[in-house]
Amino acid sequence: MEENRLELQGTANGFRLLPRHGKGLWLAVATALIGVVAPAFAQQPVVVEGDERVDAVDRFIEVYVADGAIQAQYGQELRVEGFGSVEARGGFFYNETRDLIGVVDGLLLIGDQADVRLIEVNVGTRLYAAFLNAENEDTFAVGFGGEAQWFFTRDQRSSLKLTAFYSPDILTFGIANNVQDVGLRLETRIFEATDIFVGYRSLEIKTTLGTRDVDDNVHIGFRRDF
Repeated sequence: MEENRLELQGTANGFRLLPRHGKGLWLAVATALIGVVAPAFAQQPVVVEGDERVDAVDRFIEVYVADGAIQAQYGQELRVEGFGSVEARGGFFYNETRDLIGVVDGLLLIGDQADVRLIEVNVGTRLYAAFLNAENEDTFAVGFGGEAQWFFTRDQRSSLKLTAFYSPDILTFGIANNVQDVGLRLETRIFEATDIFVGYRSLEIKTTLGTRDVDDNVHIGFRRDF
């Protein structure tokens, strides 16, 4: 007997979950995510003509490679008058066991500035749309968390960044029960708009069949602003 699955479907009023068989969840989630994120990336600035309340400040690409894994992201920072700075990102993660995960972030920047250092904190949500190859299953998760980045000096050339996101069972659909995503990174600027970094990430998906360490490795990478 085939196992009932869930599909995330966009509607005029938001999203709804429908029963479905097979791998349709991955395609449905990918379509929904593209529909949410693409408008934010495709327009510059992301406002109606004549509206100066939102400025597109910076765009960037970021790539890292680990032992058996790779992740690439594209992001854009927006400054909204009366609200603050918002960073939107979208990308993918792929590993040697052929797990493919789409990742979308929406983060609000808050900060704590002192005389000799700058601490930047981003809080928000991270969406995961994953196909887990070993289980031949799809999963979708909504995680909450953020990033804290401590710059060693006022010129902000070197920093230490801690990242943590968690998706609880009630917001995790498909074969997964929850998602835990933690990382630590040492980053430094080598050119005017290019940073390199070395770090460690633990991306763990707990499923009904057991715990999957999707990423549990040291990685190296770069970020390029433009």
